[in-house]
Amino acid sequence: MRIFDNSSLKNKLRVIILLTSGIVLFLASVAFVTNDTLTFRRNMVTDVFVLAELVGINSTAGLLFKDNFAVEENMQALKANKHIVFAKIFNKKHQLFVTYFKQDVDKTSLPNVPILTERQTIKNNYIFNFSQDYVDIFRKIYTNKQKFVGTVYIRSDLEAFYQHLFWAGSIITIIIILSLLLALILAFKFQTVLTAPIDSLLATMKAVSKFKDYSLSAKKINNDELGKLVDSFNDMLAQIKNHETELAKARDQAMAANQAKSAFLANMSHELRTPLNGILGYAQILIKDRTLNEQQKTGISIIQRSGDYLLTLISDILDLSKIEAGKLEIFPAEFHLKPFLNSLAELFKMRAQQKDIEFIYKFSDNLPIGVSGDEKRLRQIVINLLGNAIKFTKQGQVSFSVEFYDNKFIFKIIDSGIGIAKEELKNIFLPFQQAGDKNSKEQGTGLGLSITKKLIDRMGGKLHVDSILGQGSTFWVELELPIISTMVEEPKSINIPQVIGYKNSETPLQILVVDDNWENRAILQNLLEPLSFKIITAVDGIEGVKLAAEHQPDLILMDLVMPEMDGFDATREIRKITALKDIPIIAASASVFEEHHQLSLDVGCNEFLDKPIRESELLDVLKRFLNVEWIYETLQENNIEVTEEQPLVMLSTEQATTLTALAKSGNIKGIINFAKQLDSELTPMAKKITDLAKGFDINGLRFLAQEMLEK
Repeated sequence: MRIFDNSSLKNKLRVIILLTSGIVLFLASVAFVTNDTLTFRRNMVTDVFVLAELVGINSTAGLLFKDNFAVEENMQALKANKHIVFAKIFNKKHQLFVTYFKQDVDKTSLPNVPILTERQTIKNNYIFNFSQDYVDIFRKIYTNKQKFVGTVYIRSDLEAFYQHLFWAGSIITIIIILSLLLALILAFKFQTVLTAPIDSLLATMKAVSKFKDYSLSAKKINNDELGKLVDSFNDMLAQIKNHETELAKARDQAMAANQAKSAFLANMSHELRTPLNGILGYAQILIKDRTLNEQQKTGISIIQRSGDYLLTLISDILDLSKIEAGKLEIFPAEFHLKPFLNSLAELFKMRAQQKDIEFIYKFSDNLPIGVSGDEKRLRQIVINLLGNAIKFTKQGQVSFSVEFYDNKFIFKIIDSGIGIAKEELKNIFLPFQQAGDKNSKEQGTGLGLSITKKLIDRMGGKLHVDSILGQGSTFWVELELPIISTMVEEPKSINIPQVIGYKNSETPLQILVVDDNWENRAILQNLLEPLSFKIITAVDGIEGVKLAAEHQPDLILMDLVMPEMDGFDATREIRKITALKDIPIIAASASVFEEHHQLSLDVGCNEFLDKPIRESELLDVLKRFLNVEWIYETLQENNIEVTEEQPLVMLSTEQATTLTALAKSGNIKGIINFAKQLDSELTPMAKKITDLAKGFDINGLRFLAQEMLEK
């Protein structure tokens, strides 16, 4: 039956009709042939019996008077039946009296009829016996007075029987074939009564599936059950069409709401970043003031750390929005793995010391030197996981290990903290969720794990968690990072980093700052004018184009979102001025729209800086586009004068990376502890780091670490 599983309904109907017709005809034919055969055989036996009786009657006198000749003459009448092969007449003593043979019959091939058999067999007046080729008849001969005088035996062939059987079978076969042909013709003709509605229904289904057009309807042909099926199908399509319309409206509303949410978050981020630019900008400026006392420096440091934390919260929310919108991109690049891991380990070692918990880290010996990946996002993942581990661990320890096997990196963080209840595990990766005692929630938005999970998924990795409430948690990440076999260990060298000016220019370089916000213009002036740059300011795009054409500055810092003429149009207009077509234009904006970033480059900007602007990032951009060499502050350490040209034995790359992370986080206590742990050969540098930390000179520490990393 499986042969017909994939057959069409038409073929199945044809097969069913033909099988049914064939079986019925076959059974009827078998019954007919059987009955006809039995009837013919019975009639054949009767005919031979009649013939035997006639021969017996005519031979009675010959048997009484023992006249063989007369009996033999009578038996010649058997010639009238061409199927009589031979015949014998026995006397009353069962002795052979006369024999008849059909003409041309081979007498030697005929079997004898034993007298004993006759005596035993013929108990009645007659008997017959069918074999494969013959029928034998025995008939007793009696006188009129019912005196037994002998027995007649006749053998007839079955040629007539087989001929009749052949013709009957042939006729039946012909009838069956013709009947099946007729059934097939009728099946072809009348199957459309069933298949036409089904074909119409199937065609409509295919069209609906292919074109997703639920306004289509199947054609109703009959009012039978199939007609009702078509009506039900059309009704279902109408309901789906209505639901689709409602879903489309709901989808459009959801998309509009999502777009509105994204636009709101982006605009809100822009509005928040603008005052943050002022807060963090002036914090960077004021922290370098040598006249401030310790209390003032501590206050400014608190302002700066609070601003950094607020900026982190804003970035987390925007990252989540980008992930949900599918717009978060991964930018892989080559980087050194061990310095990356060591910087993270040193950072959290200090944080753990501040909470009086033990921090253990171990990196496998078979880790490669370099890998390819999004270093920023990987750092974000590890910081989120380690930060949570230390945040929710009040005593005990936190361990951080990295292993490499089977082409996979395993980042594992184990803590002895508060743990997570089994029923809460399914919710910890949802946005704005925190596990644990609701009465003792730690600081944070609850976005860290949600963003981490989505980042790992985006990078093609897996995040696992195992936790027991009250005993601690284990998080581990599986990531495949392409190995860069050509990378070598970074060299260790250093230059003292406080920037106080620049070389390579006999006259002050002019920088045009175009920004509608006074605070933003003032920050850039206060950062750059002490370095001997000449700063020109414009309050909007129109004035920016005018001043650019008038002064032809060496570089332009262009805000993008401004009234009257925005930064995009201003950049386009400036690029139309032949004398300014090659001038570096750096877009500086609090806008988080990716299209704004790309559009700024498309209209002619050379680089994009996010607001709040970091002094280190700004100086790096100026160095690249103005081709200047920085002049650094001259320091006195242990009565040894240290200048830019005088190299010292300084921090390793790993240590410099750790210092950078600590400086970015504003962790003064961690920086001082870091300096205390340096080897004796690094005592001058340890003192320098300690002095900068005690003076809350975070920018000085950043420049110090940055220059070491660059070299």
